[in-house]
Amino acid sequence: MLGRVLTLILFVEMFVYCGYAVARVVLGAWSPAFAILFILGMPLVVRGILTAIGFAMSWRFHSPRPEAGEISPLEGALVFLREWAVTAFQYSFGQAFDHVFVAPDRLPRSANGEVPVLLVHGYLCNRGVWWWLKPRLERGGHAVATVTLEPVLGEIDDLVRPLKERIEALCSETGAQRVALVCHSMGGLTARAYIRACGSERVARLITIATPHQGSIAARLGLGRNARQMREGSEWIGALAQAHLPADVSAISIYSLHDNLVLPQDNAMLPGTQLMPLTGLGHNEMLVSRRVHDLLLGVLDAAPAESARQVVRSEFPASVA
Repeated sequence: MLGRVLTLILFVEMFVYCGYAVARVVLGAWSPAFAILFILGMPLVVRGILTAIGFAMSWRFHSPRPEAGEISPLEGALVFLREWAVTAFQYSFGQAFDHVFVAPDRLPRSANGEVPVLLVHGYLCNRGVWWWLKPRLERGGHAVATVTLEPVLGEIDDLVRPLKERIEALCSETGAQRVALVCHSMGGLTARAYIRACGSERVARLITIATPHQGSIAARLGLGRNARQMREGSEWIGALAQAHLPADVSAISIYSLHDNLVLPQDNAMLPGTQLMPLTGLGHNEMLVSRRVHDLLLGVLDAAPAESARQVVRSEFPASVA
């Protein structure tokens, strides 16, 4: 559904831009070359404005950072540009044409206790966000599956059932007893809601990336009941916090000290988990970051018990976050 909506939005956008540009050319106000530049550039400009709003809020509501976690103005500008590029691609093409950019799941039977990986997307997303990470985890030797969760703007608890169904299907396809959940943004909250409702029998690992575990101020700008649930201090976030993760689930929180959508950034920390803070990464950029990829491979290649002992290190010890 989301893919069709994004395709329609892109079509309407281009129709409006083309119509305006043609009118300006007919009136003699623009040259044909400038009209083409306008048509191609406006989708980028619009997405750049939306990205800039997020960064403006992140500057206003950012968490205190350790001195080692500060970046220069030039590095900050590069973070913005990379986040802008990733966001523009994902919401213009990657998710609208997820069947083109993300290959179908082809899962081998698990052997020797191997744990397949299920990638769980976040808010206003579908499986198209994994266009970069999925093939790289597969090349790392992991069986990787994806899921598209709907309704898009419903309550987060509404996503528990389709997530459960995909987990059960994945276990049936591979013969595995448990899976590793790798979740981006709201996907981490969905996974925790699943564990609260269904238990941890099927979950060997929970790895969250840029998840607003304690809510986010940026969710005030979101649409839908799920956005309201993700607001900092919401009743839903408070209730989820009371449901502690079972001891048999190896849980890890990967997050950025410069996230532009989880605000303040410390809200991505989930107490009781291994914390892996990074610097100089935007919210959506973490989906295509080589540093995140390397951390994931290190965690997934280790036994769950080893992961819990923090064998894999991030750029900073958790105590500085």
